[in-house]
Amino acid sequence: MIAWGNDVNARIADMVHGCGPFPGVREAMATMFDSVDEMTVSATPLDALKREWTEHGLAPYMHVIAGQEMGSKAEHVEYAAKGKYADDHIMLIGDAPGDRDAAAKVGVQYYPILPGREKESWLRFTAEALPRFLAGTYAGAYQQQLIDEFNAMLPAEVPWETISGHRAISMPTVK
Repeated sequence: MIAWGNDVNARIADMVHGCGPFPGVREAMATMFDSVDEMTVSATPLDALKREWTEHGLAPYMHVIAGQEMGSKAEHVEYAAKGKYADDHIMLIGDAPGDRDAAAKVGVQYYPILPGREKESWLRFTAEALPRFLAGTYAGAYQQQLIDEFNAMLPAEVPWETISGHRAISMPTVK
């Protein structure tokens, strides 16, 4: 199992080499830099994260880069930010239901990157969501509107077969 995991990690590192961030990511990171403590929380191996974020000039914006070796995304947020900041002063930005669920699990804000609309999501974050977050007006109806939009874009069933042989898995909705 460890050999398989190492092989998958190596293949992912090879695939993403030279593949830059979505348009708007660098600008969002730069805009946040003077106002927030930024950290990366990921299920990607730490070595690959450091390499990718350095390669694309994003690492200097990060106070912490946390990979899979350091725990789950919820644990990353818990260890690094809970108790240091009020819950409404912590935001997890993500592009997957697991990111949404991690934010909900630890009781922090969530900003969804919409699948297929990544560029627009990052521009919206910088122009609209970040100012609201900094002003303390992000939580509540505005955040829920974004989460509802994200949830509506998710398939009701995943298109791949699970280990158990099932194809239909309902995606949970977190509110």
